[in-house]
Amino acid sequence: MTRKWSWGLALAPCALAGVLGFSQQATANDDVTMSTSLTSVAQSSTVNLLDLGTGNGPGLVSQETVRFGSDSSAGTISYSGTSGIYMGNVAGITAAPWTPGGIESRNYFATQPGGAITIDYAKNQQYFGIMWGSVDSYNSLSFYNNDRLVESVSGRDVTRNPAGNQAASGTYFANFNFSSDASFNRVVFSSSTPAFEFNMIAYSTQTQAITPNEVAKAGPLTGPQSVSVPVNAAPVAGSPLLLGLLGWWRRRRKQVAA
Repeated sequence: MTRKWSWGLALAPCALAGVLGFSQQATANDDVTMSTSLTSVAQSSTVNLLDLGTGNGPGLVSQETVRFGSDSSAGTISYSGTSGIYMGNVAGITAAPWTPGGIESRNYFATQPGGAITIDYAKNQQYFGIMWGSVDSYNSLSFYNNDRLVESVSGRDVTRNPAGNQAASGTYFANFNFSSDASFNRVVFSSSTPAFEFNMIAYSTQTQAITPNEVAKAGPLTGPQSVSVPVNAAPVAGSPLLLGLLGWWRRRRKQVAA
């Protein structure tokens, strides 16, 4: 058997663009279903959304470990290398995702080469959704149950042409449903080249209905329960040198404290 894939459309600010609608042979778990959607991430009372807030200007906003939720939604988000929470466009480093209302003006995640972004959950989850910005072939998303790899996908699984398009046709809502036998409690984002940008993280302990062909919503989401993620660090100018120094300084500070 092969795992089930369903493609919808890329985002567009005013009109729908680029019907993909093809199937693709894939390896790994046939208990995992992925679909891309104009609708956004799933919306129901059991879905939780992470809200990253807004920084003060373009650049790296924070690399502090984030703790969120409670009970089934409890978890942490941690970073390595120069991966972290960013805002705006930083030339050669990262580009903000596109939203139904235009370029993302709020904070978002960006995974950089040599590092990763890891989400750990206190309980197993069966649904995961993100806004995947400027999809590239070298973007990689891996789901684990403790140390066991459940599923891994790349930008090539999202679109036929993962060329890093930074406009409406390059950003996708990617939704994943897992059977109870294939549930996950850890998600790892990585990228061999700058960068894997994503936002609007949604998750649930239950599988969710996805409607790939529904018209995009221009306004904010109203269905999911929002989990606010505080980001208090001041933005840092987005040069590679400064980003590297910031990552080294934070690691050094933790070593000294230990």
